[in-house]
Amino acid sequence: MGVARKQVLVQLNDQLVADLDRLAAARGTSRSELVRRGALAVLQAADMADADRALQETYRRDPPDAELVEAAQRLAAQTAPGLTPSGRWPSTLITTPLGSRTKNRRTPHGSSVSG
Repeated sequence: MGVARKQVLVQLNDQLVADLDRLAAARGTSRSELVRRGALAVLQAADMADADRALQETYRRDPPDAELVEAAQRLAAQTAPGLTPSGRWPSTLITTPLGSRTKNRRTPHGSSVSG
């Protein structure tokens, strides 16, 4: 038995409809399914943003102990030595263990690296 659904009217411009139809055809799904997935993604992103705001507020209200932060930074430097002090990967090439360059790899933060 399927999940009960309610039909809603959503107004979209012609280009967006055409883009959705093209993507749906390429993925073997329907425009409605893409819109459902998009709506779920928006709701999940809002939940994550709310959780981030709540966490930030907690840290503003009760800042972490300086010694704990320092210990965490030392541990991070030992376990992920490629990270910069800001917690980001440097913008250098990512190499394999043997030192050969890689093609079109992505850093953990999503920036593209090619070599």
